Amino acid sequence: MLPHGDEKLTNRYPASLLLGRIVPGCLFLLTCATTTWLAGWTFSVPIIVILLAHSLGHYLTARHFHVVSSFPYFVPSLSMTGTGGAFVKIQWPIPSRNALLAIFLSGPILGILASVVVLAVGLPLSEVGAKVDESIEIGEPLLMRLLTAVFFPSLEDGQDIILSPVGFAGWCGIMLNFWHLLPIGRFDGGRVVAALWGYRAAVISSIATILVILVASVSWPLWLGLAFSGGVSMLGLRRQYPESPYSEELNPLLKWLPLAFPILMVLTFEPEPFRF
Repeated sequence: MLPHGDEKLTNRYPASLLLGRIVPGCLFLLTCATTTWLAGWTFSVPIIVILLAHSLGHYLTARHFHVVSSFPYFVPSLSMTGTGGAFVKIQWPIPSRNALLAIFLSGPILGILASVVVLAVGLPLSEVGAKVDESIEIGEPLLMRLLTAVFFPSLEDGQDIILSPVGFAGWCGIMLNFWHLLPIGRFDGGRVVAALWGYRAAVISSIATILVILVASVSWPLWLGLAFSGGVSMLGLRRQYPESPYSEELNPLLKWLPLAFPILMVLTFEPEPFRF
């Protein structure tokens, strides 16, 4: 998934409203086409469901708090999965601390829930076979290990699970949502830190997390791409937040919601997402 856009939206002109529906709709159809063409419809349908769940979490929560936002923009690509994710454009700055927290926690929470459902459907469709040295081995975050133990309780040494396309989509969803939980810049995790402790804390957490990722890239070099993306997401970040720190109290219903943040990170973390 991509960091959220910061363009100011308008609801004043019918032409803008029409364009704001046609472009997301065309990108959605194009993403359905690329994911089906490159990975098959049994992967395309569940990955679209996961991306849509994450994006609608942001969109519907923003609407609830009367924050102007766009329909989800899907990103088609010619990668192995056929998509670069999805994002929602939101009008900045968001004046309410409660709105900021709810909007950016709802996305990954719904995205991970959708990923769990997809994985629970995809694992029973998978096969058990002997481990093959030449194959690409994907890492198993704790959440996936728990589900695997439920569906394959008698897995023996030397055996491996050959994920079905539906199961692979669930795994991709877990990884994408974990990356968005990272407390960096425009990532959902960075927004949550800003809502809880302010802009300065968000900058500190962003720099610290990027440094940790750079250290982790020694063992898995592909983390460098995530570190670069996180650094880019910090550009122009200051103008998205109010000049004065948020002073309002958190809604009682939202006070406990941030506890889901570290729990989800632990459940979805995997130091080496895949190995060749």
